[in-house]
Amino acid sequence: MPAESRPGDGEPFERRLATILMADIVGYSRLMETNEERTLRVFRGHREIFDALLAQHRGRIFNTAGDAVLAEFPSAVEAVRCATEIQSALATRNDHLAPDERMQFRIGVNLGDVIVQGTDLLGDGVNLAARIQTAAPPGGVCVAGSVYDQIRNKLSLEFHPMGERTFKNISQPVRVFSIGDAPEAGPPGAGAAAAGTTPPATVAPAPGPSRPVAAIAAGVVALALAAGGGWWYVQDRESKAAEAARAAEARAAEQVRAAVAATRKAEDDATARVAAEREARLKSELEAAQREAADAKKRAEAARVAATPAPRTAAVAPAAKEAPVASAPATASGSPPKGSPDAAAANSTAASAAPAAAPPSTPPARSSPSGAGTASADFPNDGIYRGRACWELPGSGKGPACWNLDLTVAQNRIDSSWVGSYGGGKPSTIRGQLTSGGQVNALFEGYAVRGNSVSGDVSGRVNEGRMTLSSSLPNRAVITATATRIR
Repeated sequence: MPAESRPGDGEPFERRLATILMADIVGYSRLMETNEERTLRVFRGHREIFDALLAQHRGRIFNTAGDAVLAEFPSAVEAVRCATEIQSALATRNDHLAPDERMQFRIGVNLGDVIVQGTDLLGDGVNLAARIQTAAPPGGVCVAGSVYDQIRNKLSLEFHPMGERTFKNISQPVRVFSIGDAPEAGPPGAGAAAAGTTPPATVAPAPGPSRPVAAIAAGVVALALAAGGGWWYVQDRESKAAEAARAAEARAAEQVRAAVAATRKAEDDATARVAAEREARLKSELEAAQREAADAKKRAEAARVAATPAPRTAAVAPAAKEAPVASAPATASGSPPKGSPDAAAANSTAASAAPAAAPPSTPPARSSPSGAGTASADFPNDGIYRGRACWELPGSGKGPACWNLDLTVAQNRIDSSWVGSYGGGKPSTIRGQLTSGGQVNALFEGYAVRGNSVSGDVSGRVNEGRMTLSSSLPNRAVITATATRIR
């Protein structure tokens, strides 16, 4: 039913018909006074049994404080069955405790209208359940007549009528029944006085049975008690066996989960190891290919230099041809006599004319189309640049992958080619133009991790023989490179 709100109260509440179980410890104050720590330890053990059985029978705990337990059930049958199982289980546990450590509960069960407000369970139905539990003997269960009417033909339990009882602050007399052993006989009104109630004036004592009938009834009661005790013992054994089986299943499941986790970890380690070995092998192959390419380029450069023809020797200068000849008398061979002054003059004249016969100086050579040689004044940045380039995908959690890079700049044109790891043997390239101010405008064409081709604009700058490059690819990868001119 929908929740209601009381005027002036902001928290909603709900009214409903429910079965209420109220339990209280017998002599709790005396036990606490004797030994507080021992009493709390025993109480915690009893509460564990309480909570487990309440959950098993769909009971919901409310207003638990101190030694009292208040719970609500959607079924009267489940509430009474839970109450009797609790008392049986606590009796078994008390048998394993010392006599001064044993702790007993009184339990009362009532069916009535209650108010549920948050974690509180309120109303006359709750108050009546609390009064009924005071009429129960230690370790026993008492139920209201409303509960008895609902369960009398549905549970194999022995009910003993206790007549109509008048309880404190309860205006109408209430029929009360005990479960199990009949309450001990005593002076009229003794039980009601102990429970804080007044005995009803209209109930007359029934005539006592004859002795044979009493003996038969006592035998029947004894047999019933023995059968009930055996049944409760079997139920306790079965409950413990089921709990042990559930614990064994939980341990087995945990072992299976641990084995599966270990297997997955071993597979992941093996996969990582294979990937690392493959990466190392690819890196080694790439370095070997780069070294081979560099050696091939050096050999081609050496062959080109060797095939370049030597410059011609310039003709003798005209001034050397027209040098004046001394007019000394010649010998028979046409040269001045050895040791004569004319011979010395002729030698001096030839020595002074010798520098004029030297070939003129060769103008500075322009860089060849391949980029080898010294850069000319028109192309000061031409030459061969060597450095390193790195590829990285931001946000992937992986570090950069780097390789050696050789670039050729000839007449301000940039050209570089290499074989990467992902192109299946196809070369990746950087080609473009270098402006007179040292600005780089180029294009990168290569391959991504899955082998698909990618391309992107490359920008950079050359300054004092050092080149820096950068490019952002459509797959968000970033390429950066630096190279230095080696010749």
